[in-house]
Amino acid sequence: MRSSSANTDDKNLIERCIKGDQDAFYDLVKKYHDRCFWTAYKFVHNSDDAEDIVQDAFLKTFKILYKFDTSRNFFTWLYRIVVNASIDFLRKRNQSANVNLDDLQEIIPDEQTDAPTEKVELDERSKWVYKIIDMMNEPYKSVLILRELENKSSKSISELLDIPHATVRWRLHHARKIFKDLWLQHYE
Repeated sequence: MRSSSANTDDKNLIERCIKGDQDAFYDLVKKYHDRCFWTAYKFVHNSDDAEDIVQDAFLKTFKILYKFDTSRNFFTWLYRIVVNASIDFLRKRNQSANVNLDDLQEIIPDEQTDAPTEKVELDERSKWVYKIIDMMNEPYKSVLILRELENKSSKSISELLDIPHATVRWRLHHARKIFKDLWLQHYE
C-alpha cells in the first residue's frame, strides 16, 4: 500500500511541477536525491562527478517532466535517467580497458565486521573492486554495476538499458569473466 501512496504523492508533485510550482519540484529532488546520488556514485566512484550527474539528471527530468506518464512509477523513470546519465558520463570520460569478472559477491566486502584489521582489509578490497570496475568497457561495466552492486534483476536491467534480456545475460557473463581476469591480474 505504501508504494501506491508514494505514487500518488509523486503524481501530485508532478502535476504541481507541470503547472509551474517550483517548490513541488524541489520536494521531488529532496525526496530522491540521495538514492540518485548513490546510484551515480556506484558508476563513477567519485562524489563530485556523481553530484554533477545527479544535477544533470534532475535538470533533464525537469525539462521533460511533462512527458512523464503519471500512471507509471516516477522513481523508476528517474532512475533510468540517472543510469543513462552515468553511462553517458563514462562514455565521455572514455576509459577503455577490457576487464572480466567472476563472482562479485565473493569479492565485495561484507560491511559488518568488528575487527579493525579486517575492516582495513575490507576497505582496501572494496577500493580494488571499484578500481577494477573502472577499468572495464562501458557495456560490461553498466550491467555489472546494476546487477552486482544495485542488485537489479536481469529483466529490470534489460528495461533500464533498453536492450534485450539475452544481451544483458551475455554481457553479464562476459563482465564477470573480465572482472575475474582483471582481479587476478591486478589484485591477487
